[in-house]
Amino acid sequence: MDIKYIWSKKSLSSVEVIEGDLAYLKRNTPIAIIDDQPFPDLESYRNAGYSVTQFTDIDSFDQLVSFPIIICDIQGVGRNFGDTSEGAYIVKEIKDLYPDKYVIVASSHASSLKVASMISAADQKISRGDGDALKTAVNNAVKIMGNDVERWRRIRLHLIHNKNIDLFEVWKIEQEFISALAKKDSKGFESFVNKHTPDMIKGLLINFVSGIIF
Repeated sequence: MDIKYIWSKKSLSSVEVIEGDLAYLKRNTPIAIIDDQPFPDLESYRNAGYSVTQFTDIDSFDQLVSFPIIICDIQGVGRNFGDTSEGAYIVKEIKDLYPDKYVIVASSHASSLKVASMISAADQKISRGDGDALKTAVNNAVKIMGNDVERWRRIRLHLIHNKNIDLFEVWKIEQEFISALAKKDSKGFESFVNKHTPDMIKGLLINFVSGIIF
């Protein structure tokens, strides 16, 4: 089976990526806000065309599956998981379960060393009152999450550095991903993931496949 990859290998750089229309990406890239307090400018984001849903807290990470972008406070949320780190625990678990999701920490509270370590994997850390910085971060996140190649690069990094998956195995997954993009059909890629990837990464790859945009 591995021989076919050697003879038909393709480079990720060979994939033509067409930048999506920003208005379309705003409408079709759901954003979850996890904050127990009224979120500043929530309606202004909706008025600007973003698809935004606020949760005052969550009790299952399954609630976040359909949200590529997550904005999370670090105090007053996460209490349902029994961890004293509250929102920092949510951030840490999201990045482990769904490494391609774009996570923005927006909090006005100073972080302890433990919390700082747990939120270090977040893509952006912004003061809750800095509306301009948050809008810039959200705009950037929408563009990144609307680009399947960028999402794959995030997954690839996680597989190598966090899951210690063999580089050749990651390369084979990448070849299947490139093939799916070329065909504009993810069925073959999904079948490969189900049949030929370790159980420890199967779930996160299936989540990745389900979010591919053609």
